Amino acid sequence: IMEFVQRRNQEEMSKGMEPYYESVLLLEGDSRVHSVGWLDRVLDEMKTKAPFAILGSKYKGHSWDNFKDQMPKALVEHINGNAVYNITHPLTEHYVGELKDEELTYFNAIPYDYRISQMISEGRYVGYTPEFPFP
Repeated sequence: IMEFVQRRNQEEMSKGMEPYYESVLLLEGDSRVHSVGWLDRVLDEMKTKAPFAILGSKYKGHSWDNFKDQMPKALVEHINGNAVYNITHPLTEHYVGELKDEELTYFNAIPYDYRISQMISEGRYVGYTPEFPFP
């Protein structure tokens, strides 16, 4: 989705026009909205926090509490896939480009939100090597 929208923006800009879209809200397939006015709150937060590359939150549940210290740092710190992605931000463009470059590699088997967290960790922590999550 992000790649399609980025391509559309590039086509518009090549014609001397402004980008058609700046952001994409991605929601995982099992997401269910439980509150009225949620989209208005997201739009308000986008205005308040601009400019941003990715606007979302880390996992806040308790399913991992008993073994969180044994999990890969990038998984514990990953931004949940339910997020707003500013596709005109250079950092987001970089991540989408890298995901596209990895399309034919084993990294393509890793969920995009976790893979982006691995990319962030690669840049943030000296000597960090991403762990492949599957045996």
